Amino acid sequence: MARAMEGLARIGSPEARELLLAGLRAEPHSPFLLWPVARLGLVEAGQILVDRLKRSPDAKARRENALALGFHGDARLADPLRALLGDRDLTVVNAAAWALAALGDRASVPALMALVSGGHDRMGAATYALWRLGATRALPGDGREDRDRVLGESAQSKHGWLQSRCSTILILS
Repeated sequence: MARAMEGLARIGSPEARELLLAGLRAEPHSPFLLWPVARLGLVEAGQILVDRLKRSPDAKARRENALALGFHGDARLADPLRALLGDRDLTVVNAAAWALAALGDRASVPALMALVSGGHDRMGAATYALWRLGATRALPGDGREDRDRVLGESAQSKHGWLQSRCSTILILS
């Protein structure tokens, strides 16, 4: 099923897009539709993804939806992601920070800075987001100490996806 949905996304024709969107409307919680629809950036799918995000009691589903909104690319959908920066699950917070950076949401800089300065950025996603948004001057010092701390912590983290992002920060800076 997942390969079929990915195949439709790769085709990308108006008919394929409509089939994916119809599937998402019929089964808004289908994991097979989440990524293909997000990557296509279908405007109509944005609100479905936001509704899905808001209604989910499951941390994994909130995390996946936050990442999908980042891939979706519609910056108008940033408000629900900003709300997730206060989520009780650290993986959800990190996914929201990454998604806000992917959307280029500069309005999230104060909330991201609060995570960093409050010591709540244990995996470094908020620091990464600040860097990606061009707000490294908001970091303590010149940001290098924080980036080094983030890279060291992510290397010890069981969540390897952030390590590559932090490596990119150090390489590009």
